[in-house]
Amino acid sequence: AVNARRPDLAEPFYRDGRMLRALMRDPEALARQDEALRRDPRHAHALYERVILRSRAALARIHDLAAAETRESILEALLHSDKLLARAIVSPSKGFQATDPALRDLVRRLEADLDALEHRATDLPAPNLACARAHRAWISGDPKKALDLLKESISALPPIEEAWRAAAEILLLASRARESVALWDKAIEGDRGYLPHLEGRARARRDARDFV
Repeated sequence: AVNARRPDLAEPFYRDGRMLRALMRDPEALARQDEALRRDPRHAHALYERVILRSRAALARIHDLAAAETRESILEALLHSDKLLARAIVSPSKGFQATDPALRDLVRRLEADLDALEHRATDLPAPNLACARAHRAWISGDPKKALDLLKESISALPPIEEAWRAAAEILLLASRARESVALWDKAIEGDRGYLPHLEGRARARRDARDFV
């Protein structure tokens, strides 16, 4: 393997990480991008990949916390009221970040990578840069701007696959599960065999059934 022959090169670790992300092995993918950036801290594409991976981890953490809160709200409503109340959480900059140390650390690391990536902005294609800036908007508490930027990435030829996922996840966290499912449907039309899209749609369908 190239990694063994030239352990000083960042590129092979970056490419391994991309492959692992496509296989939904995010922790291993993140470790590869860490290795790439240890060798070349200015590797814009490895920084971008780490932004995507850390953002996905933050989204997943918020989704888990929101689901737990929703279950508690439903239980509380069943016990004390005939109304079911659930609070939509659309940004990690409010609410959960203040009370969850793991999420707070994820966002801190994500913000540092986004800052570094802005210094390498000219090394990224425009659709990828829009996708990265969408994550900045999202963690800053502006999901509308984030979705607008993600639409730019989705409209690119070829579309940026990670933009589909980010947009669908943001919609899901905003209690817009049916819109999330519809977006996954469009993504799958373009790549019917891509496992992350199929898995994402399955989760959105579950939430549309259980929480909407």
